[in-house]
Amino acid sequence: MPMADQFQNSCDQSKLAWELFTKFWTPEIHDHIRTCTNEKLKIRYNKQEAFTAAEFNTWFQILMVMMVSPRSAMTDHWSNNPMFGNQFIKSMMTSDAWFEIYRNLQFDVDQEDPIVDTIPQPTGIFQNESEILKEIQRQRYDNEINDGIRRIKWLTDAIQAAFNKSFAEDIDISEKSDFCMDETLIPYLGWLDFRQYLPDKPHPFGLLVRVLALAKSRFIVKFELYTGKRGEKRSNQLYDLMYRFLTSINTTGIPKKTFYADNYYSSFAVCKMLQEQGWEFRMTIRKNRCKGFCTTNMLIGESKLHENIPDYDFQLFEQQVKKTKTVRMIFSNGSTKESEVKRNYKPTISRPKILHEYNQNYSTIDKLDQLTYYMRFPHRCQKWTTCMFIYCIHICILQAHSLFCLRLQRQISIIDFMLLLIDAIQPHTHTQIRQKEVLGKIDSLLVAHELITLKQVRPEIKDPIGHCYTCGERTRWICACEYYYCKTCHVKHLLIEQEQILSRGK
Repeated sequence: MPMADQFQNSCDQSKLAWELFTKFWTPEIHDHIRTCTNEKLKIRYNKQEAFTAAEFNTWFQILMVMMVSPRSAMTDHWSNNPMFGNQFIKSMMTSDAWFEIYRNLQFDVDQEDPIVDTIPQPTGIFQNESEILKEIQRQRYDNEINDGIRRIKWLTDAIQAAFNKSFAEDIDISEKSDFCMDETLIPYLGWLDFRQYLPDKPHPFGLLVRVLALAKSRFIVKFELYTGKRGEKRSNQLYDLMYRFLTSINTTGIPKKTFYADNYYSSFAVCKMLQEQGWEFRMTIRKNRCKGFCTTNMLIGESKLHENIPDYDFQLFEQQVKKTKTVRMIFSNGSTKESEVKRNYKPTISRPKILHEYNQNYSTIDKLDQLTYYMRFPHRCQKWTTCMFIYCIHICILQAHSLFCLRLQRQISIIDFMLLLIDAIQPHTHTQIRQKEVLGKIDSLLVAHELITLKQVRPEIKDPIGHCYTCGERTRWICACEYYYCKTCHVKHLLIEQEQILSRGK
């Protein structure tokens, strides 16, 4: 591809990536967070304006660069040690200015009295002063947590509304056939009463988020932060949780929709509710939820199908995989016939069709977690609201990456997509601006490697002849760098040099 076309293609992709990202991380969300943070800093330092919109854009750009090139500590990005320091970040903003915004991030403010730390007044009868202090600390902790939930709820609701709009407008009906649901864990090691522990996750401690996504395109349809008994009064019982998630999806016009989930979200009551709403499903189920329809003492490789379950119009399939492991799957409108499954670098095996479909479509949330690992923010956050803020940026990037791959009809790595976003945040780092610098280097390259005849260099010799530096053939041409070249090798040499300049320019 010619060099100008490569620049134009990179510029168009950067514009498209930023356009898709702003579908979810809208300018309204960005400006609202900037305004709230500015209000907090103005109250704290008694200034008219703590920072400008351009400075906040620079701060946001540095945050995304930190996700792409992490360090062991955030301050290492401004280190004078060339092994750790990032010259791009050091030239954009000082560390004091960046950390001032980072430590005072605010997502929503009260309309009447913004960001005022009030001292709670204890109520009740106390025997001594220590009990009064404990009650004040408890009330202050409750106020901080409830206030953080209220402030972060505005951000999650705004992003969820953008997800719903994009799901209705940008996703084709053919992509809406398979849905899967699972939980993810946002790493957080601070003290929080609704912090969860999941030992199977890479980071066992953190904030629990339940995610419903499309299995094929990995598009997140709905996500919900678990806050226990705090925040919005909603039931976390299994049936109520599944009903709330499934009724929030706009499934009008979808001819066939299939739901995949693990044994945490499955029960006979949930499956009956799914059938009433027109869903097909493939879900594993726990032994204590089978209502007695389970087999014990099966041999390894043995399988059994329960077709006639009273009062329920679905089937239960069991297979003894190992000596201590039995797979139990509940499904509707599926087949248990054996089918061959091709595996990379492994021999082909035979497996029931419903298990193969389940394995293909269920691991979507785990793949999203894997992609998040490549752009994760590795530094510990003292505030759980900051962890949730980083996670919201991550899922917006994942959504934009999913739509980007659908538009181009090919896969692109998440790191390359992040670099396109970083280029598009501010004009002075955009590829279009850097195009002039790169083309200027290419012009100087053509001057430095101009090809001239030997007769011009050595007019005293009647018929000067040299040998090509690359192929060794006889030639009557010499480069301005004083190497002999034939015309073919000279063109190859220029192309290699131009490709190196172009790669450094990107």
